[in-house]
Amino acid sequence: MDEFGRNLESARKQAASGDLAGALTSIEAALRAARDAQVFRVRLLQALGRPREALDDILILDGPNSTARFLEMRANLEETLGLFAEAIATLGRAIFVAKQPGVYLGRRAVLHQTLGHFDEALQDIDRALTLRPLDGELYRMRSGLTHVGRGDEIFEKMENVRRLLKSGSLSMAHLDFARASALDDIGEFGAAGEALHAANRAMRLNQPYDIQTRLKLTQAVRTHFAEVTPSRIMAETGSEFAPIFVTGLARSGTTLVEQILAAHPDMSAGGESAAFGDAVAAVIGDPGAPRPTD
Repeated sequence: MDEFGRNLESARKQAASGDLAGALTSIEAALRAARDAQVFRVRLLQALGRPREALDDILILDGPNSTARFLEMRANLEETLGLFAEAIATLGRAIFVAKQPGVYLGRRAVLHQTLGHFDEALQDIDRALTLRPLDGELYRMRSGLTHVGRGDEIFEKMENVRRLLKSGSLSMAHLDFARASALDDIGEFGAAGEALHAANRAMRLNQPYDIQTRLKLTQAVRTHFAEVTPSRIMAETGSEFAPIFVTGLARSGTTLVEQILAAHPDMSAGGESAAFGDAVAAVIGDPGAPRPTD
């Protein structure tokens, strides 16, 4: 008998013996166990590339007492399905109940930016910076939303924060990218170049690139999916549009190529596709099964 069944049986026995308070405690424990199982099912559906079903389940579980972590999971599903306005609203609830809302403000800022709500995105980032003043990534996000003028308060703030961050840290790397953008805005191109060099050095320290690791990963994927026929992962619907797929490994320049193509008036950027990940989940099945990289 599982935890739900044990607690339910205890509740029945306690109620029959007149211990109603004990029965209530047991039934509440049973309901918590049932909820945990339902949340686990949501995670399984998400891992299997079935976000619509996962969201349907999570909407049933959601309520006025939902935690920030639970609401983040809901927002992730809504974002996956392109429901950006709904995800923004859900993150708003997470921000309200979270003990440390800074990370959720940053997430919401990204979604606002996706929808072109740049003023709202900037407000969220500035609010997050008051809570997480040493988070270099927030400064980098901010640098993509607004230009910095000579003497602006944010410029001096970045210089002060840099003195407090650990040299070579990932947060320092993000901050130096933001500083480079700000220095470029005010025409200090030499200093901007130095900031970019510093940022890239820190990035290489935190995210080292090893070609042999990449080659092994690529070969493992090819070996694992050698028997998969294209017909198993073909799209079920067609379109009169003519898409261009830009493929490549991480940090190989695919985003840059997409941006160059999207600069043409007859082209529109479609963003990153999760098609490969969905195909992997469809072939592997159980998300607890061994992966090609195991």
